[in-house]
Amino acid sequence: MSYKHLFFDWDHTLWDFEKNSEHSLRKLFKDL
Repeated sequence: MSYKHLFFDWDHTLWDFEKNSEHSLRKLFKDL
């Protein structure tokens, strides 16, 4: 598989990594 585009989001303008990871962890532990 070859990539046509690769994006780097150094300043978190495209995706909020902290909020997303917090949300994912909360959901994971809630489902346990």
